[in-house]
Parts: sequence; C-alpha cells; structure tokens
Amino acid sequence: MSKIKIFVSYSHEDMDQMQDIMGFIKKPVEVAGGEFWIDKNIQWGMDWNAEINLQLQLADIALMMISQSFLNSDYIMQKETPTFLLRRRDEGLIILPVLLKQCLWQDHEWLQSTQIIPNSGRYIKRGNKEAIYSEIASALKSIVKRQSSFIRKTDSIIVRRVFGLLKTENMAETREWKLYGTRVFIGRDPDNHISFEHDTTVSRTHAVIHKDEWGNVTITDQNTKNGTFVDDERLRPGQPVKLKHGSTIIIAKQIVLRFQEVATVVDFGDSTKPLVDIEI
Repeated sequence: MSKIKIFVSYSHEDMDQMQDIMGFIKKPVEVAGGEFWIDKNIQWGMDWNAEINLQLQLADIALMMISQSFLNSDYIMQKETPTFLLRRRDEGLIILPVLLKQCLWQDHEWLQSTQIIPNSGRYIKRGNKEAIYSEIASALKSIVKRQSSFIRKTDSIIVRRVFGLLKTENMAETREWKLYGTRVFIGRDPDNHISFEHDTTVSRTHAVIHKDEWGNVTITDQNTKNGTFVDDERLRPGQPVKLKHGSTIIIAKQIVLRFQEVATVVDFGDSTKPLVDIEI
C-alpha cells in the first residue's frame, strides 16, 4: 500500500520551530505509514513552483503550521490555502492546523471551523512543547491509519472508486491504468499517478484528468512544450476539455491513450480474494 502523503505548509520565518517539530514527529508518523513533503525536498535546478503545485495536488494531509508570519504570507494564503480548502471540499483532504505562536488565527473563518492543535487553542511554549508535539504525532498517526488514498480495506476485499480506464494504443506492450479519486496526474515525474519517466518529450507534470461532482471527466494540459491532444485537437494550456467514452488522448505527440468510462467500484484485491463490483 502506498504511503499517505503529508504536505508541510509553514512560513520560512518559522523554519527553526518547524524543524524542531519534525525532529519529534517524523519517525513515529513514518512508521505508521506517513510520508512528509517539505519544500526543502526541492532539488537544485528543479522548477520549484511546478513541484509545489504537484505536491499540493498529491497530498492526502495538509499539516499547516500557523503563526502570524504564516497568515501574512501571500503565497500561503493565496496559493496553498485555497488549494487545500478546495480539495477538502471536493476530495476529503484532511487539514491539520498547528498553532505555533500567538496570532490572529480567529480572524480566519476556515481556521475557526477547523479543529486545531493544541485542542485548548493555546500556542506552543517551552513548557508545553513536548506534550503538544506528542499530540501532533498522535493525531497524524490516527489520520494516516484511516486514510488510504481512496482505498478501503476489509477482511475479504480491497476496493477503489474507479471512474475510468486509460489504455495505450501504440506501444509494443499494452499498458492500462484504472483512474480513481477525483484527480489523476500524467507526466514524466515518478510522483505522477501515470508516469512516463523515461520519455523526455513528456513534461514533468504534463496533464491532469479531473472528475467533478457531477461526474464530468475533463483533461487539462499543464502548459507543455509538446502538447496534449484529444481526438486530434491540441488543447489550450490550462483549459479543461471534456472526455467521452472512446476519446483518444495523445501525450507529447507520440503516446496514444484511449479513455473508457467506468461506472463501478472495482476490486483491486489479489487473486485469492473475491472480485466484487459495487454500483455507485
């Protein structure tokens, strides 16, 4: 089972306190099945904005370290926070705010309506930090254990909510992917759901397939050099185009994929477990 991805959102002015917290919580949360992403993971030469955009969409949990510097940050409040709030509404993303320092957090409606740590609403101080760090670790471990990236496990079956299939049309060996959740990323980066990591004509994050609350499935080109095509028409970057059953998708002019609609939840268990289809 894949790791549960935890995006750490913080102000760089709070770097020391963030690192102190991570030093305490990282190991126990990773043992429980979590995987942290911090902007320090961005390597030299990488497009930092594209990498952050990708991780914002891949995250299962947003760990948000609240201070006045955090609340005053235009990037956090105009980019990261709206993305997380939208994904919480549409996809069930978990937002876990941690009150680092005394600040005007109650001025923000989304924080007022979100359970924060510490439960008392008091910020972290030298005398209580170990107790609060333990509270953070315990909360994350609990969330990680119940989160499974749209996978639900039972004693007898493993099922995922699938909305479509993609199958290669022009490769020597046919490849097929089941599309689940609400967003599926295609690109060269191995963190994408569908990765062509050895094909340099494919952009790091090339296209995004999205299923909305009404069941419409669209694909959006991510401003790529070599383009994304649907039924021979090149997509305009950033403008979603609706997919229909049987649509042909071409990635970077050479990877041909066929989209098929699926309206069931399909079993992904091993061959020793019963196969079930559950209607949505």
